[in-house]
Amino acid sequence: MNLDEAKTKIILDDLRIDLTQLGRIYTYIDFGNVNYWYEKDRRDDSGAALREEEKIVVSINRLGEFVNRFSTRSLFYYGLDESRPSSLHLIKKARNQFSSTITKPIQLIRHYIQTDDKATSRTTEVDDQGHRFIVIQKCNFDVELCLDVTRMADKFDTLCLFSSDNDFGGLLEHVKKRAKKNVILIHGSSTRIEFKRKADITINAQRIKKYITIIKRPNAPLGGEGLDIGPVSTGRAPLAEHD
Repeated sequence: MNLDEAKTKIILDDLRIDLTQLGRIYTYIDFGNVNYWYEKDRRDDSGAALREEEKIVVSINRLGEFVNRFSTRSLFYYGLDESRPSSLHLIKKARNQFSSTITKPIQLIRHYIQTDDKATSRTTEVDDQGHRFIVIQKCNFDVELCLDVTRMADKFDTLCLFSSDNDFGGLLEHVKKRAKKNVILIHGSSTRIEFKRKADITINAQRIKKYITIIKRPNAPLGGEGLDIGPVSTGRAPLAEHD
C-alpha cells in the first residue's frame, strides 16, 4: 500500500465508508450550498480559535482530492460570474478537479437591510436613496442536478449528494425506492432531520472539515489556496448525526 492509498484508507475508515458495500459512487456537489457551510465557524477543526481577520472556506482543490478518493465520477454545480476574476478562477480549478463541472450565469439580487439589523459577514452597499443592502448570488441547479442523477442512475450503485437543500428530498426518495440505489448525504449542520432520514448514510460537514477546508486571510493572492489547517486525522468516529 502506497502513501496515497494509505491516506484514502484513513479517510474512508474515519467516515465508515465501505467501498465493497457501496460499489460505484457518483458524487453530485451543490456547491452554492456547500460554499456557506463554514461561514459562521470561528474555530478550526482542532477547536483553536481563529484570528479576527481569518475565516474558514472550502478549498476546491482539497474538496476535489477528498471526493475523488471514493467517487467513480464527480459532478460539480456552481454559478459563474464572468465579471469576477475569482469566479472564473474557481471554475477553472473545479474543471481540473471533478469529472464534470456544470455552470450557468448567476443572478445578482439585492437584499435590503433594516436599520436595526445586526452586522452581517457580507459586504454592505448603499443605493442612491441611502438604503443599505447586500448582494446575494442566486443560481439554482435543482433541475439540472435531478435530471443528471435520473439520467445516470443505471451507471452507479450509490448516490453521494453534497447539499443541505431540502428540495432534494424527493430525489433521494426516488433514488432509494425506484432506482434501488444507496444514498450518502453530506450536509451542513442546520439540515432538517426529515431530509437526513431519506439517506442511508449521513455525514455532517463538521466531520469533513479537516479534509476540505482552509483558513483564509484577507488579500490572499488569487491563485493561493490559503493556509492548510492540518494533517488528516487518524481517529475513527461512529457514523451518526452530529447537530
